[in-house]
Amino acid sequence: MSKAATYGASEDGRTIYRNAWLKRSFYVDGAQQRTCTMYRSRFVLGVAAGALAWVLTKSYVALVAIPSAIILVMSYLFYYRFLTSLELAPDNGTSLPRRRMSLAQGLVYGLGGIACGCLMVANAQAQGFAGTTLMVNYVAAAAVALFGVWQLLRGLVERG
Repeated sequence: MSKAATYGASEDGRTIYRNAWLKRSFYVDGAQQRTCTMYRSRFVLGVAAGALAWVLTKSYVALVAIPSAIILVMSYLFYYRFLTSLELAPDNGTSLPRRRMSLAQGLVYGLGGIACGCLMVANAQAQGFAGTTLMVNYVAAAAVALFGVWQLLRGLVERG
């Protein structure tokens, strides 16, 4: 099996989820796959909640505590509740096919990330941010823009 957490199909056509941390495979159906994807998105959900907490409270404690709490709780639910409820799939050493990104997806994600980073910088200038807030905004904008460039390059290379 591949090292990354990924979805694939077994010989009988059932969907398999391979978890890289546990080094195990599980059978998942359609509803379970949506739930699994939600739990795998726990980091994005945590960052979004942290950004919302920052906007509402302007508190650095909330900016760190709320995303951390969400990520920890969702990690617990994912590993100790959700994955333990799934049927184990045999690990026969074959690798699951990796989903390739299409050129269109790469363009949309890449240009969207770059545009979002630029808009974050423009917003910081328009709002008159200064000091730590300005620095955090620039770091976040750079991270988003770099992620966009990475997705754009990935779409150009994979063309799945």
